[in-house]
Amino acid sequence: VLARSYISRLFNSPSASKAQDFLKKRGISKEVLQSYGVGSSVYKFPVGSEYKSLECLTFPWYLLRSDMSSDEFDGLVSRSNFSNVSNVAEVESLVSRIKVRAIDYKSLQRLEPAGGLWGLFGWHT
Repeated sequence: VLARSYISRLFNSPSASKAQDFLKKRGISKEVLQSYGVGSSVYKFPVGSEYKSLECLTFPWYLLRSDMSSDEFDGLVSRSNFSNVSNVAEVESLVSRIKVRAIDYKSLQRLEPAGGLWGLFGWHT
């Protein structure tokens, strides 16, 4: 759910103009960004002696059903917020973590949630 809100923010929020400009300069189409689930958000990072709110890009990391036992994957899906899914067996991938990268400071990155499951960006495509 969080990853979807980041995607929506990237394409629908005027406050995401820095992220939109950053991606436009790199020639990445809206269709590609949507396919991979790239989004934007604001996160706080330490800059100098204080924390600053910075515009960031978000990259979802996916787990695939085919890479896990069905019971393990179904357990993860049932603990996730899939209110629109009536049958967990219909879900083929889910976001395990989100990589966050500050636009103005490439070295400022983090994974959310910390200590979460590993996955791969773009693994669902």
